[in-house]
Amino acid sequence: MTDVLYQLVKNPKTLEKLIEEIDDALNEEEDQPKDGVIPCDKMKYMPYLRTGLDESLRLFPTTPHGLPREIPPDGIQEAFLLLCLPSSRTGSSQNFPRADQDISERWLGEEGKSLQSFILAFFSRGDGLHWPQHQ
Repeated sequence: MTDVLYQLVKNPKTLEKLIEEIDDALNEEEDQPKDGVIPCDKMKYMPYLRTGLDESLRLFPTTPHGLPREIPPDGIQEAFLLLCLPSSRTGSSQNFPRADQDISERWLGEEGKSLQSFILAFFSRGDGLHWPQHQ
């Protein structure tokens, strides 16, 4: 969350747009969260909130360390430890045009949906993509 807040303070236009989106989604008195938590059913009306989180994860991966990948027995060398640095994938201009810039809008629309695999790939295991799992 620190990285998200940092990006919002650094980009006032993004912060303004996010505040406007939240205000629009919570425009009625009954929509106001009683405990300070925005209800999940209201979050679907806040795509810009999601894009800010996705962009922050891209710019500041949750771990700076390499993520180990298992080598299959018929792979390069059995028992060889292969590490994949998150920033090598998310910080590459081959994967993200203007990769060094905070552009939350890149996650909107159909193009944005295709980018989800770059964030979720860090939670993959084996041959497929899975939700986060502890080993």
